[in-house]
Amino acid sequence: MMLQPVENNVIIELEAPMDKVVLTDSEKWGYVMNYWYLPIDNSDEEKFNDELKRMGIGDESELYRGHKGNFYPHLRSKIIRSWERLFEGVEEITPTTQATLWEIRKEWVTDITI
Repeated sequence: MMLQPVENNVIIELEAPMDKVVLTDSEKWGYVMNYWYLPIDNSDEEKFNDELKRMGIGDESELYRGHKGNFYPHLRSKIIRSWERLFEGVEEITPTTQATLWEIRKEWVTDITI
């Protein structure tokens, strides 16, 4: 997907060496940003949600952001450990693939749109 120019924004296009790029799935990133459990698959997600229901927890983000994490440290740890899956399974570029770089070198820049 190509970004469209928006007033007061700059688009920098570049070509970086793949060994300098970390690829992730933007849908998985949403789980991490919202402090949610990142499931392996639908079955794993259902199992985790059932566990939350048994414990009377309606908002799983409260296990990380709120006081409930103090009462359910095993669930809080399970959520945090699940975020490692963010870096798994990105073998090909899809519409939800996003790239992250530690740095941008000027020799990588191919175009700038202002």
